[in-house]
Amino acid sequence: MKINTYFPVLFLFFALSNPVFSQSLVINEIMTSNSNSIKDEDNSYQDWIELYNSGPTSVNLLGFGLSDDPLVLYKWTFPNVSLASGQYLIVWASDKNKTIVGGQLHTNFKISSTGETILLTNTSGVTISTVPPVNLQTDISYGKYPNGTGPYAYFGTPTPNAANLSAGFSEILNPPVFSQASGFLTSGFSLTLSSPDPGTTILYTLDGSEPDENNLSGTTYNYKNQYPKLPGQAFGPFLYNSFQTLQYTAPIAVADRSSQPNKLSAMSTTYDFTPPYFPNGPIYKGNIIRAKVIKPGALPSKVVSKNYFITPSGSNKYSLPVLSLSFGENDLYDYEDGIAVAGIDFDNWRIANPTKIPSREIGNFERDGIANERKANMHYFVNGQEKINQDVGIRIRGAFSRTYPSKSWNIAARSDFGDDNLSYKFFSDEPYTSYERLSAKSGGSDFYNTMFRDALNHQLVKDLRMETESFQPMVVFMNGEYWGLLNMREKYDNNYFKQVYNIDEVDLLENQGAVQEGDAVDYNNMYSYISSNSFTNDANYAYIQTRMDTDNFIDYFTTNIFAQNDDWPGNNIVYWRKRTSGYVPNAPYGHDGRWRWAIHDMDSTLDEPDHDSLADATSTTGTSPNPPWSTLILRKLLENNTFKNDFINRFADLMNTNFLSARIIAKQNEIAAIIAPEMPDQYFRWKAPLNNGDWQYHLNKQKDFANQRPAFQRDDIRTKFGIASNINASLNVSNYDHGYIKISTIDIKDGTPG
Repeated sequence: MKINTYFPVLFLFFALSNPVFSQSLVINEIMTSNSNSIKDEDNSYQDWIELYNSGPTSVNLLGFGLSDDPLVLYKWTFPNVSLASGQYLIVWASDKNKTIVGGQLHTNFKISSTGETILLTNTSGVTISTVPPVNLQTDISYGKYPNGTGPYAYFGTPTPNAANLSAGFSEILNPPVFSQASGFLTSGFSLTLSSPDPGTTILYTLDGSEPDENNLSGTTYNYKNQYPKLPGQAFGPFLYNSFQTLQYTAPIAVADRSSQPNKLSAMSTTYDFTPPYFPNGPIYKGNIIRAKVIKPGALPSKVVSKNYFITPSGSNKYSLPVLSLSFGENDLYDYEDGIAVAGIDFDNWRIANPTKIPSREIGNFERDGIANERKANMHYFVNGQEKINQDVGIRIRGAFSRTYPSKSWNIAARSDFGDDNLSYKFFSDEPYTSYERLSAKSGGSDFYNTMFRDALNHQLVKDLRMETESFQPMVVFMNGEYWGLLNMREKYDNNYFKQVYNIDEVDLLENQGAVQEGDAVDYNNMYSYISSNSFTNDANYAYIQTRMDTDNFIDYFTTNIFAQNDDWPGNNIVYWRKRTSGYVPNAPYGHDGRWRWAIHDMDSTLDEPDHDSLADATSTTGTSPNPPWSTLILRKLLENNTFKNDFINRFADLMNTNFLSARIIAKQNEIAAIIAPEMPDQYFRWKAPLNNGDWQYHLNKQKDFANQRPAFQRDDIRTKFGIASNINASLNVSNYDHGYIKISTIDIKDGTPG
């Protein structure tokens, strides 16, 4: 009997030994919204999960699962790593999916700060540690106390890779309750704030800043409205503004604030000595009210933000969607740290360059990258109804357009701020209902003209063989002050290509190989081949067609040439490919590993109908904006007769369809009619355009371009390629039931542009 029982028990001991030890393994601490605790190896703040081994022996984690979904316990699995007794291990919940032994570990999911169950499962299918869903504020962690064994508590001071030594908080306060939802209302009212938790205090602000118990006395910052733009001009004096947190004691009167003095719109956003764009009187203003709950011994609640616009017109106030951003005003307008002003950076430049005239974006607003992103609350209204209310990251975008008074912005949804998606169908001509990144653009070099040249160009070629950015014009408010018109646009990045093509890894470059995503290795290799080989050889041309989509390239270049883009091709070039080990024939569009070009920033266009942009795009001696490196690919490919004929024929086809004068003018009239009702407020806010007469002048100038450009463009093509004359063709379909005519690349049927 001893023999019969000994072996099963021995087998059972060995079979369960690893699970027994693994049960000393716990999820000890998590952070779901990380903005300043620790960074990963890519120097970015990411969500993290800390494991702790409280047992007496090391545990091998190979095959263990981490998940945020109870139905998929092995959503992410550990590689062959071990956690020694008494040691900690950080796993980044970053969606980067890294499992290299010896490197930092990253899951293939992120954790929503609004709460998700986190589960650790051993190789036997037993979930050995579970963190329940918890709604965490930024930089607040949730961990075990006593360390490794106790219940979970909230920690205001996280301790990644270390023991949880402080008792933490057992209570995190619920957000305050507002008596009125955000919106456009016809009359003022009294707003009541309340807390569902006993013994609490409610703090609130009216100036866009987040309520802060350390700011009850207010914060003062300095700014300037005068900069020495020209040599010899004086350095302007410091001026001062402030913002303050208030303690709620009685209902808040919400009314039309338009008669109050302008604040943000009375501060300079350029390096002008005398800014010409300040409004000549009060502008329309809404009410931005942000509140939170505090209590001794408890973690404060999340901040709740509401926007109220009081106007007799109510929800009919604006014909366009409304974007409202609220933020700590010093984040954007402080002399030293504000990202939307010339500030200290310009003054330091002037000190170092006393005799120069600035010719580029010099100032604090030149600062770039994640370090110069600022947290803001974003509201988005359509027909007066709130569609978005969440915190986002905003940073200034563009190059020279940063010098214009109204900046363009990149808007990023981040899990650190509560949600990593903007869940709304922003563009009626796209199927997508959520976005991670968007841009709000001022019009760039078209800011003082029509304000929509770039968008018009994209709309004209949306059906062609290249990427375009959808657009939605909108009215914008900053901390409740009317801020004019911006265009919401799609943004090319890894998220865009994931959404449109389901591509996980992309090489995305700008201009002369500047890497935005992935790397430039494959492109540089292709460019070197093009530079070093003759394309009179058809075999070389056939090979390069496996490296780049020449149809896409032709559409891209003909579009920019016809539109007379004078800030291109040495600038505003965007090109991309799916990262593959080589050409993948017969793959779905975008998945074959070939390089393609994307339409981008075409605001410096549609101006001079007689300008020979084809000569610019094939020049070997140009400087800015067409240095030789930027024209090389087109010049080399035109050595090949097949490509040259395709280029000429496609150019002719597009001028007979997408670029027909009547079509361009009709599309321009369509967009102009959409924004026309809101233009008077834009004139008053920015003097850009100066007035309706000025706007109409620029609209008519674009119409003249549309009418005159085709004749000049055909002359340029004939001159360049030695073509004696045009050929006119008349087409007649006697019976539509018998099919349609195809001529060159045009399928002539219902729906064909033109």
